[in-house]
Amino acid sequence: MTKVAQSLPEAPSVGTDTSVGDESERPPPVLLIAVMGVTGSGKSNFLRLLTGRDDEDGPQVGHSLGSCTQKTEAYECLIQGQQFVFFDTPGFDDTYRGDADILADVAQALSSSYMNNVKLSGIIYLHRIKDERMTNAIMRNLTMFRNLCGDGAFENVILATTFWDELQDESKGAAREHELISTPEWWGYMSNKGSRIRRFQNTRESALEIVNELVDLPAVTLQIQEEIVEQGLGVDQTTAGEALNEELNKLREQHQAQLNSIREEKEQAIKDRDVQLEKMLDKLEQEKQQFMRRLESEQAALHADRREQQRRMEQAFNDQLVRLERERKAREAKIQDLETRLSTERADANERFQAAMAESNRMVSALKLEMEQARAEDRAEYDETIRKIEERQRGAGCEYRAGCGAWSGEKEDGGED
Repeated sequence: MTKVAQSLPEAPSVGTDTSVGDESERPPPVLLIAVMGVTGSGKSNFLRLLTGRDDEDGPQVGHSLGSCTQKTEAYECLIQGQQFVFFDTPGFDDTYRGDADILADVAQALSSSYMNNVKLSGIIYLHRIKDERMTNAIMRNLTMFRNLCGDGAFENVILATTFWDELQDESKGAAREHELISTPEWWGYMSNKGSRIRRFQNTRESALEIVNELVDLPAVTLQIQEEIVEQGLGVDQTTAGEALNEELNKLREQHQAQLNSIREEKEQAIKDRDVQLEKMLDKLEQEKQQFMRRLESEQAALHADRREQQRRMEQAFNDQLVRLERERKAREAKIQDLETRLSTERADANERFQAAMAESNRMVSALKLEMEQARAEDRAEYDETIRKIEERQRGAGCEYRAGCGAWSGEKEDGGED
């Protein structure tokens, strides 16, 4: 699980909540979601769109029948202020690894998170809607998935179909979806137990909608986590491990019988001196022996002691949680610092505003007083001017009357002559 302790950059946040609330109101530091499904079902593509990681350290998207995700990887993503960790798990039809190795790998990853008190918020199981048949690989993945989860976890499961954008006739996809839901051996049983059926439309918005349905659900304990951590069982002793071991035993019996038959036919060909048939049977025998060795290796891997690997994985997951918590506190401290600075700046701005308003009021009052004084002075000057004019008018009137009187006297004097 190479990326479990690595620092992955955050995806673009949608409506990030930057408030620092009370401890009791704060969401869980980490929400854990596992993404599962057969090889090529679109797990890595789903996570690439969700996390925004499109580089070599992000989820690797395959374009062939080979498996890109060969072991469980953990990818981090910050969505709406909430820290997520997504487990990208390999399918049980992996190109390069046996089912026992895959089971042990997935079981260790899930147990490591559980041992660190981080329960799953949910599981997203992806299925190609363009698959026309339920192949042995698909059925094996479904069986293993159900054994990993257990009935009690199905309410936290989203069964999502993928590759709708590659369908030429959507009605065929809808018919396959209906068949998946209505068949108990496929999705019907899980659907009846509370699993949700959704369509992934190959967009980040669609991925977010699916993830958001799991956010508010109570965390769940998977059956395999209960068996390994609480009951102390080995991987081979779990429900999934026993089912796989039983399948491997059946395969060994079948192929051993076929091998015995090939050897008998080969002995007969030797007796009959049929060289061509002998060579063909010899080649078949070698192929069958090679397959038998693979089965033996599978069973050995299933029963292997993985306690040291488990311990290292638990420590790696713990280191990741410590780092994420440190990063969360650093983000909150930064937000708190920004809020404090903003509050201080607001207080300073308010103080400056009040001072400016006071100065403005003082200037207005002074201007009013100045204007009133100016008006009083103008009034006094006006009154003085009017007074002087009136005085001049009165003086002129007196002179006029005096002049008129003098002119009248002169006229009288002339009359006497």
